[in-house]
Amino acid sequence: SLSLRSYSRLGSTLSLFSHAQFGSSMSLRSFVRVGDSLSIHDTCTTLDAVIEGQGMFHELSGGLFTASEALIEDFFATRAEVQGSMVFSGGAVVGTSVGSEVFLDGSDGLYKLRYDGTKVAMMYDTTNRLSWDETSGSLHGTWS
Repeated sequence: SLSLRSYSRLGSTLSLFSHAQFGSSMSLRSFVRVGDSLSIHDTCTTLDAVIEGQGMFHELSGGLFTASEALIEDFFATRAEVQGSMVFSGGAVVGTSVGSEVFLDGSDGLYKLRYDGTKVAMMYDTTNRLSWDETSGSLHGTWS
């Protein structure tokens, strides 16, 4: 255990084997290496972050995520909002085999593509406009 009450400068290395508690803030100016894991229980704000292994987040938010290239092998989210566009050159998997919805007008959710486990439907609000399954398709309403 290490407790620093005011201002202290430690030489070139600080090694903690068990537990350290820092007051209201901790400033690290250059480089920090953490052994097996780092757990942050509330908020972490950073200007730049490089994750070479695996990063897990309960909630990840911010003003801007940008990269010239990002390789994401597995990404799971209960809700993700993208301002702009996404390009999937290898394809995309959406939903599950028991059903899913894709809102085509953002969070308004009036224009949607719905799969219920047996058929696909293009809808406006709750009105079915076009539907199809593995053997046939149907137009609904007035088409001109």
